[in-house]
Amino acid sequence: MRWLLWAAMAVCGAIWLGVGVSGCSSETEETAGSLYPDVPEGMVAIRFSLGGQSYLGATGGSTRASTRAVVDDDQAITESKLDTNKLLPLDDGTTVWIAAQKASAKASDIGKPDDKGNYDPAYFTVEGTAKLTSFVVHSTGDTDASGTPITYLYPCTVDSMGNVLTEESQPFFLSAPGYFLFTVVSPARKLNGDTCLSIKNGQYVLANDTRYKATRPAVVDIQTAKAGESRVQFVQLNPIMNQTARIRVVLPIAAAEKIGIHDFGMLQTGVEVSGLQTDPDPGEYNWSFNSALKAQMGNKNGTLRITTFTKEVVDYGQGPTECYMGDASVLPTNSVSLPVTVLLNLRINGVPTSYEMMLNEKKFLGGYSYNYIGQIDRDANGMHVMSWQQAGWSENLHFDNINDGGGINTKN
Repeated sequence: MRWLLWAAMAVCGAIWLGVGVSGCSSETEETAGSLYPDVPEGMVAIRFSLGGQSYLGATGGSTRASTRAVVDDDQAITESKLDTNKLLPLDDGTTVWIAAQKASAKASDIGKPDDKGNYDPAYFTVEGTAKLTSFVVHSTGDTDASGTPITYLYPCTVDSMGNVLTEESQPFFLSAPGYFLFTVVSPARKLNGDTCLSIKNGQYVLANDTRYKATRPAVVDIQTAKAGESRVQFVQLNPIMNQTARIRVVLPIAAAEKIGIHDFGMLQTGVEVSGLQTDPDPGEYNWSFNSALKAQMGNKNGTLRITTFTKEVVDYGQGPTECYMGDASVLPTNSVSLPVTVLLNLRINGVPTSYEMMLNEKKFLGGYSYNYIGQIDRDANGMHVMSWQQAGWSENLHFDNINDGGGINTKN
Protein backbone atom coordinates (compact mmCIF):
# COMPACT_ATOMS: atom_id res chain seq x y z
CA MET A 1 0.00 0.00 0.00
CA ARG A 2 1.44 3.26 -1.01
CA TRP A 3 1.85 5.27 2.05
CA LEU A 4 1.66 8.69 0.58
CA LEU A 5 0.48 10.10 3.75
CA TRP A 6 3.21 8.78 5.35
CA ALA A 7 3.55 10.43 2.14
CA ALA A 8 1.96 13.73 1.42
CA MET A 9 1.45 17.24 2.68
CA ALA A 10 -0.89 19.80 1.28
CA VAL A 11 -1.81 23.36 1.89
CA CYS A 12 -5.40 24.23 2.72
CA GLY A 13 -6.75 20.88 1.70
CA ALA A 14 -4.35 19.79 -1.00
CA ILE A 15 -1.70 16.76 -1.00
CA TRP A 16 -0.70 21.16 -1.53
CA LEU A 17 -4.47 29.03 -5.03
CA GLY A 18 -5.47 30.84 -7.28
CA VAL A 19 -2.70 33.32 -7.41
CA GLY A 20 -3.09 35.84 -4.62
CA VAL A 21 -5.50 35.04 -1.83
CA SER A 22 -6.33 31.38 -1.31
CA GLY A 23 -9.94 30.56 -2.05
CA CYS A 24 -10.04 28.15 0.90
CA SER A 25 -9.04 30.73 3.47
CA SER A 26 -11.59 31.71 6.08
CA GLU A 27 -9.93 35.09 6.57
CA THR A 28 -10.49 38.21 4.49
CA GLU A 29 -7.76 40.45 3.11
CA GLU A 30 -8.82 43.13 5.59
CA THR A 31 -8.45 40.70 8.48
CA ALA A 32 -5.06 39.55 7.21
CA GLY A 33 -3.92 43.14 6.75
CA SER A 34 -4.71 43.88 10.38
CA LEU A 35 -2.52 40.94 11.40
CA TYR A 36 0.53 42.39 9.65
CA PRO A 37 0.08 46.18 9.57
CA ASP A 38 3.75 47.05 8.99
CA VAL A 39 4.81 45.17 5.86
CA PRO A 40 8.01 46.78 4.51
CA GLU A 41 7.83 48.57 1.17
CA GLY A 42 8.45 46.24 -1.76
CA MET A 43 7.68 43.18 0.37
CA VAL A 44 4.70 40.88 0.84
CA ALA A 45 3.79 38.98 4.01
CA ILE A 46 3.16 35.31 3.14
CA ARG A 47 0.57 33.25 5.00
CA PHE A 48 0.89 29.52 4.33
CA SER A 49 -2.02 27.11 4.69
CA LEU A 50 -1.77 23.34 4.82
CA GLY A 51 -4.26 20.52 4.46
CA GLY A 52 -2.47 17.33 5.42
CA GLN A 53 -0.87 14.16 4.20
CA SER A 54 -2.17 11.12 2.30
CA TYR A 55 -1.43 7.41 2.05
CA LEU A 56 -2.10 5.14 -0.88
CA GLY A 57 -3.71 1.92 0.25
CA ALA A 58 -4.72 1.10 3.83
CA THR A 59 -4.66 4.18 6.04
CA GLY A 60 -5.24 5.03 9.65
CA GLY A 61 -7.12 2.20 11.31
CA SER A 62 -7.93 0.52 8.02
CA THR A 63 -6.11 -2.70 7.13
CA ARG A 64 -8.23 -3.88 4.24
CA ALA A 65 -6.15 -5.58 1.60
CA SER A 66 -5.76 -4.03 -1.82
CA THR A 67 -4.42 -5.73 -4.95
CA ARG A 68 -1.41 -7.91 -4.19
CA ALA A 69 1.47 -7.38 -6.55
CA VAL A 70 5.24 -7.42 -6.69
CA VAL A 71 6.77 -3.96 -6.82
CA ASP A 72 9.04 -3.35 -9.80
CA ASP A 73 12.07 -1.07 -9.79
CA ASP A 74 10.31 1.48 -11.98
CA GLN A 75 7.11 1.38 -10.00
CA ALA A 76 5.65 4.55 -8.54
CA ILE A 77 2.46 6.35 -7.73
CA THR A 78 0.20 7.36 -10.59
CA GLU A 79 -1.39 10.78 -10.56
CA SER A 80 -4.86 9.20 -10.51
CA LYS A 81 -3.92 7.35 -7.33
CA LEU A 82 -2.71 10.56 -5.69
CA ASP A 83 -5.77 12.51 -6.77
CA THR A 84 -8.19 9.98 -5.23
CA ASN A 85 -6.44 9.69 -1.87
CA LYS A 86 -8.03 11.34 1.12
CA LEU A 87 -5.77 13.77 2.94
CA LEU A 88 -5.28 13.49 6.67
CA PRO A 89 -4.28 16.64 8.55
CA LEU A 90 -0.85 16.97 10.06
CA ASP A 91 -0.96 16.93 13.85
CA ASP A 92 -1.19 20.27 15.59
CA GLY A 93 2.33 21.22 16.66
CA THR A 94 4.07 19.43 13.76
CA THR A 95 7.04 21.40 12.45
CA VAL A 96 8.14 21.89 8.85
CA TRP A 97 10.92 23.58 6.93
CA ILE A 98 9.88 25.74 4.00
CA ALA A 99 12.60 26.62 1.49
CA ALA A 100 11.64 29.64 -0.62
CA GLN A 101 13.81 30.32 -3.66
CA LYS A 102 13.54 32.94 -6.37
CA ALA A 103 12.57 31.40 -9.73
CA SER A 104 12.58 32.68 -13.29
CA ALA A 105 10.75 31.37 -16.34
CA LYS A 106 12.81 29.40 -18.87
CA ALA A 107 10.67 30.79 -21.70
CA SER A 108 7.59 32.92 -22.31
CA ASP A 109 5.34 29.88 -21.94
CA ILE A 110 5.06 28.96 -18.25
CA GLY A 111 2.01 26.74 -18.58
CA LYS A 112 -1.21 27.22 -16.66
CA PRO A 113 -1.46 27.31 -12.86
CA ASP A 114 -3.35 24.51 -11.15
CA ASP A 115 -6.46 25.03 -9.05
CA LYS A 116 -4.29 26.23 -6.16
CA GLY A 117 -2.54 28.81 -8.34
CA ASN A 118 0.74 26.84 -8.37
CA TYR A 119 2.90 26.45 -11.47
CA ASP A 120 4.91 23.47 -12.74
CA PRO A 121 8.58 23.86 -11.63
CA ALA A 122 9.68 22.31 -14.94
CA TYR A 123 9.03 25.68 -16.63
CA PHE A 124 11.33 27.54 -14.23
CA THR A 125 14.94 27.74 -13.09
CA VAL A 126 15.91 28.71 -9.55
CA GLU A 127 18.25 31.55 -8.65
CA GLY A 128 20.59 32.22 -5.74
CA THR A 129 20.18 30.82 -2.25
CA ALA A 130 16.96 29.47 -0.72
CA LYS A 131 15.44 31.21 2.29
CA LEU A 132 14.95 28.41 4.83
CA THR A 133 12.41 29.00 7.61
CA SER A 134 10.87 26.70 10.22
CA PHE A 135 7.12 26.73 10.85
CA VAL A 136 4.70 25.06 13.24
CA VAL A 137 1.30 23.67 12.19
CA HIS A 138 -1.84 24.91 13.93
CA SER A 139 -5.41 23.90 13.13
CA THR A 140 -8.13 26.49 12.48
CA GLY A 141 -11.00 24.14 13.26
CA ASP A 142 -12.38 24.82 9.75
CA THR A 143 -12.49 22.57 6.70
CA ASP A 144 -12.21 23.23 2.99
CA ALA A 145 -14.81 22.31 0.34
CA SER A 146 -13.64 18.67 0.35
CA GLY A 147 -13.97 18.37 4.13
CA THR A 148 -10.20 18.40 4.78
CA PRO A 149 -9.27 20.28 7.97
CA ILE A 150 -7.51 23.58 7.26
CA THR A 151 -4.30 24.35 9.10
CA TYR A 152 -1.97 27.32 8.98
CA LEU A 153 1.79 27.55 9.41
CA TYR A 154 3.38 30.00 11.83
CA PRO A 155 7.11 30.87 11.99
CA CYS A 156 8.94 29.31 14.93
CA THR A 157 12.37 28.29 16.17
CA VAL A 158 13.20 24.61 16.61
CA ASP A 159 15.79 22.38 18.26
CA SER A 160 17.93 19.85 16.39
CA MET A 161 15.12 17.25 16.47
CA GLY A 162 12.47 19.60 15.10
CA ASN A 163 10.71 20.36 18.39
CA VAL A 164 9.31 23.87 18.83
CA LEU A 165 11.34 26.17 21.07
CA THR A 166 9.51 29.46 20.50
CA GLU A 167 6.73 30.66 18.22
CA GLU A 168 7.49 33.92 16.42
CA SER A 169 5.25 36.93 15.85
CA GLN A 170 7.38 38.20 12.96
CA PRO A 171 5.69 37.24 9.66
CA PHE A 172 7.41 35.64 6.70
CA PHE A 173 8.30 38.31 4.10
CA LEU A 174 9.27 37.96 0.44
CA SER A 175 10.16 40.59 -2.12
CA ALA A 176 7.56 41.25 -4.81
CA PRO A 177 6.79 40.88 -7.59
CA GLY A 178 8.32 37.59 -8.69
CA TYR A 179 8.00 33.82 -8.87
CA PHE A 180 9.18 31.69 -5.95
CA LEU A 181 9.70 27.94 -5.61
CA PHE A 182 8.43 26.52 -2.29
CA THR A 183 9.76 23.16 -1.07
CA VAL A 184 8.56 21.60 2.20
CA VAL A 185 10.00 18.96 4.54
CA SER A 186 8.77 17.74 7.92
CA PRO A 187 9.73 17.52 10.72
CA ALA A 188 12.05 20.54 10.88
CA ARG A 189 15.07 18.60 12.09
CA LYS A 190 18.58 20.03 11.82
CA LEU A 191 19.74 19.97 8.20
CA ASN A 192 23.31 19.43 7.14
CA GLY A 193 24.31 22.39 4.98
CA ASP A 194 20.63 23.38 4.88
CA THR A 195 20.00 20.59 2.36
CA CYS A 196 20.54 17.05 3.77
CA LEU A 197 19.17 14.76 6.47
CA SER A 198 20.36 11.50 7.97
CA ILE A 199 17.27 9.27 8.27
CA LYS A 200 17.40 6.08 10.34
CA ASN A 201 15.00 3.16 10.76
CA GLY A 202 12.30 4.32 13.17
CA GLN A 203 12.40 7.91 11.90
CA TYR A 204 10.19 9.48 9.27
CA VAL A 205 10.48 12.37 6.86
CA LEU A 206 7.66 13.90 4.83
CA ALA A 207 8.70 15.99 1.85
CA ASN A 208 7.79 17.28 -1.55
CA ASP A 209 8.80 14.71 -4.13
CA THR A 210 9.81 15.85 -7.62
CA ARG A 211 9.08 12.38 -9.08
CA TYR A 212 5.32 12.96 -8.97
CA LYS A 213 3.23 15.79 -10.35
CA ALA A 214 0.89 15.93 -7.34
CA THR A 215 3.68 16.18 -4.75
CA ARG A 216 6.27 18.30 -6.53
CA PRO A 217 7.38 21.65 -5.06
CA ALA A 218 5.19 24.61 -5.96
CA VAL A 219 6.09 27.71 -7.97
CA VAL A 220 3.89 30.65 -6.93
CA ASP A 221 3.53 34.13 -8.41
CA ILE A 222 4.11 36.55 -5.51
CA GLN A 223 2.33 39.76 -6.47
CA THR A 224 2.80 43.38 -5.54
CA ALA A 225 -0.23 44.80 -3.76
CA LYS A 226 -2.03 47.68 -5.44
CA ALA A 227 -2.77 50.91 -3.61
CA GLY A 228 -5.21 50.28 -0.80
CA GLU A 229 -4.82 46.48 -0.96
CA SER A 230 -3.44 44.28 1.78
CA ARG A 231 0.22 43.29 1.32
CA VAL A 232 -0.57 39.79 2.59
CA GLN A 233 -0.75 36.82 0.23
CA PHE A 234 -2.09 33.37 1.06
CA VAL A 235 -0.15 30.46 -0.44
CA GLN A 236 -1.44 26.90 -0.57
CA LEU A 237 1.50 24.52 -0.82
CA ASN A 238 1.63 21.21 -2.65
CA PRO A 239 1.45 17.95 -0.65
CA ILE A 240 4.38 16.19 0.85
CA MET A 241 4.72 12.42 0.90
CA ASN A 242 6.51 10.12 3.24
CA GLN A 243 9.96 9.15 2.08
CA THR A 244 10.10 6.07 4.33
CA ALA A 245 8.03 2.88 4.27
CA ARG A 246 5.89 1.74 7.18
CA ILE A 247 5.47 -1.71 8.72
CA ARG A 248 2.31 -2.16 10.75
CA VAL A 249 1.47 -5.21 12.90
CA VAL A 250 -2.18 -5.86 13.82
CA LEU A 251 -3.20 -8.54 16.37
CA PRO A 252 -6.97 -9.18 16.74
CA ILE A 253 -7.88 -9.65 20.41
CA ALA A 254 -11.21 -11.39 19.80
CA ALA A 255 -9.50 -14.17 17.87
CA ALA A 256 -7.42 -15.02 20.94
CA GLU A 257 -10.38 -14.85 23.29
CA LYS A 258 -12.38 -17.08 20.96
CA ILE A 259 -10.02 -20.00 21.56
CA GLY A 260 -9.91 -19.52 25.33
CA ILE A 261 -6.90 -17.22 25.77
CA HIS A 262 -7.77 -14.99 28.73
CA ASP A 263 -4.43 -13.16 29.03
CA PHE A 264 -3.20 -11.92 25.67
CA GLY A 265 -0.84 -9.03 25.06
CA MET A 266 2.59 -7.77 24.03
CA LEU A 267 5.74 -8.24 26.07
CA GLN A 268 7.94 -5.21 26.72
CA THR A 269 10.36 -6.44 24.07
CA GLY A 270 7.59 -5.93 21.50
CA VAL A 271 8.29 -6.78 17.87
CA GLU A 272 11.81 -7.17 16.53
CA VAL A 273 12.37 -6.47 12.82
CA SER A 274 15.67 -7.38 11.14
CA GLY A 275 17.01 -7.56 7.59
CA LEU A 276 16.27 -3.90 6.84
CA GLN A 277 18.44 -1.39 5.05
CA THR A 278 21.09 -0.35 7.56
CA ASP A 279 21.14 3.10 9.13
CA PRO A 280 23.60 5.59 7.61
CA ASP A 281 26.97 5.89 9.33
CA PRO A 282 27.67 9.01 11.41
CA GLY A 283 28.24 11.92 9.07
CA GLU A 284 26.44 10.21 6.16
CA TYR A 285 23.22 11.63 4.71
CA ASN A 286 20.67 9.62 2.74
CA TRP A 287 18.07 12.29 1.94
CA SER A 288 18.27 15.79 0.48
CA PHE A 289 15.92 18.33 -1.09
CA ASN A 290 17.09 17.07 -4.48
CA SER A 291 17.24 13.33 -3.78
CA ALA A 292 14.66 10.96 -2.29
CA LEU A 293 15.54 7.97 -0.10
CA LYS A 294 16.67 5.00 -2.19
CA ALA A 295 15.68 1.37 -1.62
CA GLN A 296 18.84 -0.56 -0.67
CA MET A 297 19.45 -4.28 -0.09
CA GLY A 298 18.59 -5.47 3.39
CA ASN A 299 21.26 -6.43 5.90
CA LYS A 300 21.16 -8.54 9.05
CA ASN A 301 22.40 -5.48 10.95
CA GLY A 302 19.46 -3.40 9.78
CA THR A 303 17.21 -3.77 12.82
CA LEU A 304 14.28 -2.05 14.49
CA ARG A 305 12.11 -2.72 17.52
CA ILE A 306 8.40 -1.81 17.78
CA THR A 307 7.56 -1.47 21.47
CA THR A 308 4.50 0.79 21.47
CA PHE A 309 1.19 -0.96 20.82
CA THR A 310 -2.25 0.55 21.30
CA LYS A 311 -5.72 -0.95 21.36
CA GLU A 312 -7.61 0.17 18.26
CA VAL A 313 -10.88 -0.86 16.66
CA VAL A 314 -9.99 -1.69 13.06
CA ASP A 315 -11.55 -3.52 10.14
CA TYR A 316 -9.22 -6.12 8.66
CA GLY A 317 -11.90 -7.66 6.47
CA GLN A 318 -14.14 -9.20 9.12
CA GLY A 319 -15.87 -6.10 10.44
CA PRO A 320 -14.71 -3.67 13.18
CA THR A 321 -12.61 -5.60 15.69
CA GLU A 322 -10.55 -4.53 18.70
CA CYS A 323 -6.88 -5.18 18.01
CA TYR A 324 -3.43 -4.45 19.27
CA MET A 325 -1.71 -2.29 16.67
CA GLY A 326 1.86 -1.05 16.40
CA ASP A 327 3.86 0.42 13.55
CA ALA A 328 7.18 1.99 12.68
CA SER A 329 8.86 3.76 9.79
CA VAL A 330 11.58 1.82 8.00
CA LEU A 331 14.10 2.78 5.37
CA PRO A 332 13.14 1.60 1.87
CA THR A 333 14.46 -1.97 1.67
CA ASN A 334 14.95 -4.57 -1.04
CA SER A 335 14.43 -7.99 0.58
CA VAL A 336 14.47 -10.06 -2.61
CA SER A 337 17.60 -11.96 -1.57
CA LEU A 338 17.69 -11.48 2.22
CA PRO A 339 14.32 -11.79 3.97
CA VAL A 340 13.05 -9.28 6.48
CA THR A 341 12.34 -11.16 9.71
CA VAL A 342 9.58 -10.10 12.12
CA LEU A 343 9.69 -11.64 15.62
CA LEU A 344 6.65 -11.09 17.84
CA ASN A 345 7.09 -11.41 21.59
CA LEU A 346 3.67 -12.09 23.11
CA ARG A 347 2.12 -13.01 26.44
CA ILE A 348 -0.35 -15.88 26.09
CA ASN A 349 -2.12 -16.91 29.30
CA GLY A 350 0.82 -15.47 31.22
CA VAL A 351 3.43 -17.41 29.26
CA PRO A 352 6.04 -15.52 27.14
CA THR A 353 5.67 -16.79 23.57
CA SER A 354 7.44 -15.82 20.35
CA TYR A 355 6.27 -16.11 16.73
CA GLU A 356 8.42 -15.43 13.68
CA MET A 357 7.45 -14.26 10.21
CA MET A 358 9.80 -14.20 7.19
CA LEU A 359 9.14 -11.59 4.48
CA ASN A 360 11.12 -12.37 1.36
CA GLU A 361 11.11 -11.54 -2.34
CA LYS A 362 9.67 -8.15 -1.46
CA LYS A 363 10.56 -4.48 -1.76
CA PHE A 364 9.48 -2.03 0.92
CA LEU A 365 9.18 1.29 -0.87
CA GLY A 366 8.94 4.80 0.53
CA GLY A 367 5.38 6.09 0.70
CA TYR A 368 3.82 2.63 1.18
CA SER A 369 2.47 1.04 4.35
CA TYR A 370 2.75 -2.75 4.70
CA ASN A 371 0.20 -4.14 7.16
CA TYR A 372 0.45 -7.64 8.66
CA ILE A 373 -2.40 -9.18 10.62
CA GLY A 374 -1.47 -11.99 13.01
CA GLN A 375 -4.31 -14.17 14.26
CA ILE A 376 -3.87 -16.67 17.09
CA ASP A 377 -5.44 -20.09 16.46
CA ARG A 378 -5.07 -23.74 17.53
CA ASP A 379 -3.71 -26.50 15.33
CA ALA A 380 -4.95 -30.09 15.26
CA ASN A 381 -2.81 -30.90 18.32
CA GLY A 382 -4.23 -28.03 20.36
CA MET A 383 -1.06 -25.95 20.06
CA HIS A 384 -1.33 -22.19 19.67
CA VAL A 385 -0.22 -21.08 16.20
CA MET A 386 -0.05 -17.73 14.44
CA SER A 387 -1.59 -17.35 10.98
CA TRP A 388 -0.75 -14.30 8.93
CA GLN A 389 -2.68 -12.19 6.48
CA GLN A 390 -1.01 -9.40 4.58
CA ALA A 391 -2.95 -6.28 3.74
CA GLY A 392 -1.81 -3.15 2.05
CA TRP A 393 -0.01 -4.50 -1.02
CA SER A 394 0.16 -1.96 -3.79
CA GLU A 395 -0.90 -2.29 -7.37
CA ASN A 396 1.69 -2.10 -10.13
CA LEU A 397 2.13 1.64 -10.47
CA HIS A 398 4.41 3.36 -12.94
CA PHE A 399 6.03 6.78 -13.11
CA ASP A 400 3.93 8.91 -15.39
CA ASN A 401 4.89 12.45 -14.49
CA ILE A 402 8.64 12.47 -13.93
CA ASN A 403 10.26 15.84 -14.31
CA ASP A 404 13.62 17.29 -13.44
CA GLY A 405 12.27 20.45 -11.89
CA GLY A 406 11.63 21.34 -8.31
CA GLY A 407 15.07 20.95 -6.82
CA ILE A 408 16.43 23.74 -4.72
CA ASN A 409 19.90 25.12 -4.31
CA THR A 410 20.81 26.47 -0.90
CA LYS A 411 24.40 27.26 -1.87
CA ASN A 412 25.66 30.19 -3.89
